[in-house]
Amino acid sequence: MNEPINSEMGYVGADEDGSMRALAARWREALDADGWTREFTYPGTLDASTHHERDGWTVSIYEQNALGPWHIHICAWGPDELAVALPPEYDFEQMVANLNKCDFCGATGTRVRRVAFANRACDGCYAEARRKLGCD
Repeated sequence: MNEPINSEMGYVGADEDGSMRALAARWREALDADGWTREFTYPGTLDASTHHERDGWTVSIYEQNALGPWHIHICAWGPDELAVALPPEYDFEQMVANLNKCDFCGATGTRVRRVAFANRACDGCYAEARRKLGCD
């Protein structure tokens, strides 16, 4: 499988061998089986991008092949409207646990706060994360 970029916050990559499209298909199947809604992101276009919702959560799966290999991006947003780190395969319990995971040090089960657009930072990382992301 292609190594996804930014694997903590989602999966992004060019699909040279079909593995990223297979990953997107597995996520869609699991979301459907777990009761999420599904809508096409861009109705009437040739891409296969979809938007899924459940109980205040959002998962977006973008699949586009405008000029070359398919490009895939899978990302999720929690009910607090912050990005959520994704497990390698769909696992809603893990996604819920990741609501309290710091995007910077990886600490879990801790209080996190919004930093920048939609990142999560624990108290120990908050100041440095703001600096790193250009918030100060």
